[in-house]
Amino acid sequence: VTCLLGEDGKRAYREFFETLLAAEDGATLWHCTEGKDRAGLGAVIVERALGVPEAYVRADYLATNLFVRNRAEGIIDAISEKLRLARGLDADVDSLFYAYNDYYDRAMAAVSANYGSFDNYLTEALDFGPEKRQALRAKYLR
Repeated sequence: VTCLLGEDGKRAYREFFETLLAAEDGATLWHCTEGKDRAGLGAVIVERALGVPEAYVRADYLATNLFVRNRAEGIIDAISEKLRLARGLDADVDSLFYAYNDYYDRAMAAVSANYGSFDNYLTEALDFGPEKRQALRAKYLR
């Protein structure tokens, strides 16, 4: 949630939106190691700014789980085998790799609690008002 509400996070997302608006043509790629934190929430913000229905935004956020399972399981197996540690390890590793509905819900609740609505968050925190959202839609929803 800090990446959404903290000053550094808001500044980074403002710059991110400016980068998206400045892109000349083609797609814009952003990524991170797992896709549930900064980049994953960045995708949530972009999809919400584009007007994607919330159910689809949530499903996309949770889709990161489809791609991290093998990596997470491999790490758990390697640590368990090497250190003979298994009790509680699954939950710890899972929290690092997997996106959960609870993470999404808490992030959206924090935005609502601080700004009243997601649109207000876009406008007030990210300086991404209706005009910029329309420009984003025109550029990326062809």
